Amino acid sequence: MQDKEVEDLDLKELIQAVVNKIGPKYSGDETKVEENFKNYLDNFDKEYYTHLKEKVKEIPLLINVFRKLIDEIFELNEFQLAVLQKQVSIENELLKNLTSDQIQLLEQLQKCGNILNSEMVEQAFIFGYSTAVELRDEAIKQYPQNKNE
Repeated sequence: MQDKEVEDLDLKELIQAVVNKIGPKYSGDETKVEENFKNYLDNFDKEYYTHLKEKVKEIPLLINVFRKLIDEIFELNEFQLAVLQKQVSIENELLKNLTSDQIQLLEQLQKCGNILNSEMVEQAFIFGYSTAVELRDEAIKQYPQNKNE
């Protein structure tokens, strides 16, 4: 995207252009997302000595909730919009002085960063859910008389 093109975009178009450039990971293969979720549950089980992977049967529901969360994240507030505009401005200024090889390296670096961020968000979501399930189960074991309340 050239500098002039960015300047001519309205805010919604700018956000969509950034989303397109980032390439949302979550619009892809449902099987891959489910596999990732199961791997995160495995990791949670290993880390905290639980057996959540055996108990959690809501993976399709979790995937849908997670996708809704991602959709909501892309509904930016004023602060996020301001930061996004500043980021685009900095990127445009940087791109003015880079060679085409450097631009390609920067794009690869950004893609790697986006992948890592996506993985961390996904893992944080599953670990948060796993923690809630484990806390619920422990509370039920400790206070079985209150199970139906």
